[in-house]
Amino acid sequence: MKKLLLLGSFCLFSTAALLAQSCGTPMLNEFQQARLIAHQRMIARDGIPQRRETQYLPITFHMIANSAGEGRVDVRDVLSMLCYLNQEFADLDVQFYISGLNSFDNNGAYNTPGSSNARLEFERDDNAINIYIANAADTNGGVGLTLAYYSPQRDWIVTRKDQIVSNNNTLAHELGHFFSLPHPHNGWDAEPYNEDDHGVQVGAFSPGGVPNEKQDGSNCETAGDFICDTPPDYNFGFGWPDCSFDDEVLDPNGDVVNPEELLHMGYFLNCNSASDYFFSPDQQDLMLTDIASSERNYLDNSFSPGATEFDAPTPLSPTNGQILDAYNSVELKWEAVDGADFYLLRVSPFITLNASVNTIVYGTSKILTDLDPVDTYYWSVKPLNAYGVCHNTRSPTRNFTTGATVAVEEVAELTAWTVQPNPASTGEAVLITIDAARAFEATLQLSDLSGRAVARTQALRLSAGKQIHQIDTNGLSAGVYLLTLRDERGVSRKRIVVQ
Repeated sequence: MKKLLLLGSFCLFSTAALLAQSCGTPMLNEFQQARLIAHQRMIARDGIPQRRETQYLPITFHMIANSAGEGRVDVRDVLSMLCYLNQEFADLDVQFYISGLNSFDNNGAYNTPGSSNARLEFERDDNAINIYIANAADTNGGVGLTLAYYSPQRDWIVTRKDQIVSNNNTLAHELGHFFSLPHPHNGWDAEPYNEDDHGVQVGAFSPGGVPNEKQDGSNCETAGDFICDTPPDYNFGFGWPDCSFDDEVLDPNGDVVNPEELLHMGYFLNCNSASDYFFSPDQQDLMLTDIASSERNYLDNSFSPGATEFDAPTPLSPTNGQILDAYNSVELKWEAVDGADFYLLRVSPFITLNASVNTIVYGTSKILTDLDPVDTYYWSVKPLNAYGVCHNTRSPTRNFTTGATVAVEEVAELTAWTVQPNPASTGEAVLITIDAARAFEATLQLSDLSGRAVARTQALRLSAGKQIHQIDTNGLSAGVYLLTLRDERGVSRKRIVVQ
């Protein structure tokens, strides 16, 4: 038997990987056990928190790339994972919504998120469940491949990006930990059962010193995971090849142990589908109690879901089949859809949209700068909001062909320019500071994201050096606008947010 030394607070779990996996909290630590017992006492005293209506809980997904901006998880997979989580938590009348889709680039966070140089705390959303998606979920020690972990000290979840795929319940498992649940094999985490080391019949205590739970349930409140409707499990799933445990292992009474392989919080793999896994009724009650506890007051419960069904967006430009002059600055535009707060834009060289580049767009246009010359691309957009991500409505797929020339370049005379304040409040004057290398003439235009001018175009005669110009935001509704500085040879743009 290979002994496992697991350090820190991390969890490994997958329904797809053919690897031995384990959880880095060898058993409930004092803090976690006290939290679990407090929840059980609260249920005994006050009953289960009443399920009056669906509770909506915020998640911020932190999508990490390396310092070159490479390797980030596909945002389309993140959206699909949110749909899966909402399916798995529907029995609790708990649903999750997107508080944030945060992207940042950092080699430490990408490859060793558990290290001191990862700086995850600087990206933390203090009003949401934080899930960091990286290339690795390092443990600074341990065995095997760490797939994900929940840190009770930091109260956040870190997962490998390869776990954000369909038919994988790693995140559901970690959210169980987040909401106070232990493994059903508590006490056996660091040393899974095998007959050579532990015999056909186990003793009174697990390798971690936790009393072994008995099959008849007689000690279920003080042994194992301390949850009475989850049967004994001595970490049988660790390395077991399928989801049907058929070894005859005897508990301290000499009774054959019959674990529940389909519990989200266990370690059995390959159980047909991720949708087959479940939380037991007692586990559900404990999670609801955790959500209702003062420890979770920081989660914003004021959210009301918006539309979950949308009209299909209408693509505006380029027109279908259009052959463009340039290739390095192509602007895609579409009509706004009622109820949508942002859009998933898919661009691909294939009509099926396979191998697409998927991008979240706040607004109704996107300028693409990294296309190849003289190539045909297909694109489509899907309307979304914080909760409405699980529908299949999207625009018709359109195509265009790039040209062979380079698009209009940036304004050559421009050394730098800034916009302040940004965001700005409606009615607040926005100051544009322009630093020119030499004198030139230009125009300054404020438009919405569809290209419609929303303020009078200013003709500017600029001198060398710094100068300040002003744009009025009176009458503008909240939204994102585009400020365009243009001379006869080039164009420079900045986005302005009006609140």
